[in-house]
Amino acid sequence: MPRALAANAACNAPSARHPHYCHHEHPVNFNLGRIAGGEWTSSVPTHCQVDLRLGFYPGVSPRAMREQVEALVHRVH
Repeated sequence: MPRALAANAACNAPSARHPHYCHHEHPVNFNLGRIAGGEWTSSVPTHCQVDLRLGFYPGVSPRAMREQVEALVHRVH
């Protein structure tokens, strides 16, 4: 989670902001809404599913953003 928050902070840095959002204090939001995993309470989960909302700037494709998120997950896994 700290790396995800750091990535979000980097996107919101004034030097990284899209020109249309340069005057917004926090234009890009990341919300990890749900984490689910495991088959039952006493087991070590074999999988994990997350649902999140991730804002991104105009000109960035959803596919590119998904690839960045997946790369982040693979780096921390």
